[in-house]
Amino acid sequence: MTVLPIFGKAQIERRYLRDRIRNKVGRTRIEGADYLAYAIIDSVIDSYFPLLEEYSSALETLEESVVGSPSQQTAAHILQAKRNLLGLRRVCWPLREVVNSLLRESTPFIGDTSRTYLKDGYDHIIHILDLVEVERELVTGLLDVYLSSLSNRLNDVMRVLTIISTVFIPLTFIVGVYGMNFDPKDSPYHMPELTWRYGYPAVWAFMLLTGIALLVFFFRKGWMRSFVSARAATAHDPESDDPQAIKSTRHHGGNDMH
Repeated sequence: MTVLPIFGKAQIERRYLRDRIRNKVGRTRIEGADYLAYAIIDSVIDSYFPLLEEYSSALETLEESVVGSPSQQTAAHILQAKRNLLGLRRVCWPLREVVNSLLRESTPFIGDTSRTYLKDGYDHIIHILDLVEVERELVTGLLDVYLSSLSNRLNDVMRVLTIISTVFIPLTFIVGVYGMNFDPKDSPYHMPELTWRYGYPAVWAFMLLTGIALLVFFFRKGWMRSFVSARAATAHDPESDDPQAIKSTRHHGGNDMH
């Protein structure tokens, strides 16, 4: 049996396996072609574990960014992580089917020893697929948290705008009342306070007291307290707008075993 390994652009573990064959290290030169096929498959499978560790580290950084102060770059990194994990799953799934078919089919080209090794490789690829699914669920959760954080920030903005509008509603009413064109000379009931010497300063003082009273009322109700606390926390612990970017690893099916 002749083994024809086909590597893509990544050339996963090709040099390491080639050096072992040239230097006669290990059992690759001793065993037959079935063991060589297992060694190639095993090198491809083992190369995915460091990639998963890299993705896991990047997801931890994303989690801190999402909980802190998410930005548009955070959303882009979450989507990139989702695409990376989907690409890794698309590569690992056909490899699982290849190894499974080698284990199911009874062929004289694969010995019992190599079949035992292939079972171990099959367990590894199943473990990788499980880890990929776990990290995909984590990415989905991060996306939900990101959307929830944006919603909370929007609620904070709407709360501030509502408070400002509520404060100015009575002030607008007062200004509107005294903006009516009633002449006190025509009737003693036509705003007699307009002829008072301190009428204008009194109106200003009344409007200022009204605005301050409303702000104090809102603060005691807790409507402003959460916003002030969030602003203070952001000022003391600013988050970098450029979190650790997830490295995009393209999988074009170069690791498929033919």
